[in-house]
Amino acid sequence: MGSATKRGSSSPSAWAANATARRVLQEARSAACPASRQVLAGTTARGAIDFTPAGGYANDARCEWAVRCAAGAQPAALLRFTALDTGYYRDFVSLYDGDSAEAPRLAHLSGSRAPAAAFGARGGELLVVFESDGNNNADGFAAEYWCGSADSLGCTDPAALNFDPAATADDGSCRSPDTAALLSAFQVDPAGRAAWDALDGWDATSDACAHGWDWVACDGA
Repeated sequence: MGSATKRGSSSPSAWAANATARRVLQEARSAACPASRQVLAGTTARGAIDFTPAGGYANDARCEWAVRCAAGAQPAALLRFTALDTGYYRDFVSLYDGDSAEAPRLAHLSGSRAPAAAFGARGGELLVVFESDGNNNADGFAAEYWCGSADSLGCTDPAALNFDPAATADDGSCRSPDTAALLSAFQVDPAGRAAWDALDGWDATSDACAHGWDWVACDGA
């Protein structure tokens, strides 16, 4: 009489196959996220960042790409997202006008819709930082980058007070009506008697933050 296989049990070969598949998936996810900052030499030709690992990106990840343009006739580093799919309000792609996260932030994006506008760093280096938390994951993002004229940079949000219709890439300078009203209502006592000399607020109307809330610190000094 032949032996019966217990319902719901898996054979050793099935366990081994599953373990191999999980290892291959983890290796693919790790390979997609550079262990150290990846430096990308920009030119006037379009380059690509493809951070869409099979099975989605890893949790608790931090990945960095730096687009660098040589000083010259086309000194601005430009980037446009072609795809975006990250954990909403959990996993973010941030862009900085400089070589560190201490530089001015151009965008802080999360969600499943890529912004229509390109973003630009006047200083010639644009830092891309992706960070995920420990919950769930998604497909990631893809973007193209290139070097162009700084004259193309400005505020590309038509709803902003300082909208520049000639700008083709956003430089993070947009000022929304809500933020402007908040700032105009706040003044620092010139004699230094005020209890507060800074104001913090939420700005969700800037095109650079169309898919997530962006924290803005407004220094009144």
